[in-house]
Amino acid sequence: GMAAATSGGAVRGYSSGGVRLHHLIDPATGWPAGQWLSVSVICSDAGLADRLSTALFCMDQKAGAALCRRYGAAALWAHADGAVTCNRAMARLCPGAAKGAPPLS
Repeated sequence: GMAAATSGGAVRGYSSGGVRLHHLIDPATGWPAGQWLSVSVICSDAGLADRLSTALFCMDQKAGAALCRRYGAAALWAHADGAVTCNRAMARLCPGAAKGAPPLS
């Protein structure tokens, strides 16, 4: 009864002038979102998990955590520097995956 999805720019992308570009476009800037390495979401529906992981990839973490609470989703953010953080739902659902990922409120 659960589904997972991950969005990130590592697979579908290219480099131009030393800058990594990919297909996940931040609607606020019109450029590839660059805040996260990837975002993974677990929730009750595969389509929702996919939409949420893409949306969270283009949002700051505070707004993303609020969106997850609205839909009852668990999320894990991989930062560009390799650090990871998660929301409390992910810490409860997948303690092993969230190990070393400080939960957000």
